[in-house]
Amino acid sequence: MQHPRTILLAATAIILIAGPAAADPWYEYYDNALQALEQEDWTVAVQQLNAALEKKGDSGARARSYGMNVVEYFPYFQLGVAYYHLGQFDAALQAFETEARLGAIAESESAIAELAEFRVRAEEARMAQAAERARRIREIVSDSLAESARLEGQGQIEAAIAEVDRALAVAPEDAGALAAMQELRGKLARQERAQELERRVSELVEQGRALQEAGDYESASTILGEALYLRPDPDIQGLLDAANSRLQADADRSESASQLRERRYEQRQAAELEAKIKQLLASASSSFEAGATEASLAAAN
Repeated sequence: MQHPRTILLAATAIILIAGPAAADPWYEYYDNALQALEQEDWTVAVQQLNAALEKKGDSGARARSYGMNVVEYFPYFQLGVAYYHLGQFDAALQAFETEARLGAIAESESAIAELAEFRVRAEEARMAQAAERARRIREIVSDSLAESARLEGQGQIEAAIAEVDRALAVAPEDAGALAAMQELRGKLARQERAQELERRVSELVEQGRALQEAGDYESASTILGEALYLRPDPDIQGLLDAANSRLQADADRSESASQLRERRYEQRQAAELEAKIKQLLASASSSFEAGATEASLAAAN
């Protein structure tokens, strides 16, 4: 059996051979983050602090790092500082709030004072950022609506709508932009209806011209009359009048031909009747001369 002193000496030798205790993984990340903060490498600091928090999520005024060493471990406060310098003020304030809620930082007068100072600075910066954002939004809306009005004046309705869309993208509830969009969409709908009407009228006029050239004046008159109804126009009226004039001329010619045929028929009937009468009178005269009085009278009747 070994002597207790021999066991103690062996254990001491093992400790000396092994060297100093290795630091906990969270501390390595935290130490890297502190160095990044000193170098103002805010992005790396955020990465390293988040890695430390994955290993050790609770803060501590005396957190054991390695061996018997202890350090102040306020990762959320340091994370807030990094976010503050990155201009992410909401994230910074959230990190500061978390650190304060955990409570460990209250054990360090200097750290809690620094936390209070950064919270004020972050809140002021957030308010200034919000004010600048609001000013920029007003500027974008104003510029977009002005450009939209200019384009509308040039008849470029779709381009004007695109400008209002730009305003609504940054200010969806802006009353002026909403009203402008409603008006422009109505105007675009009216413009599209007018374009469709013009297309239809153009088609009808072309059809009417073709029918006139083909001599179908009746169909041309019908088509041109529809075009004139859709869009009163002196040129269309002129085409319609020409078609109607030719149609009337054709009707007059047709009526004259009919009247001529009827007159010729009547003339033939009269000539035939006259010839028959002459024949009967000649027959009656011959009978009378022969002394056949009754026959003559019968023939005359």
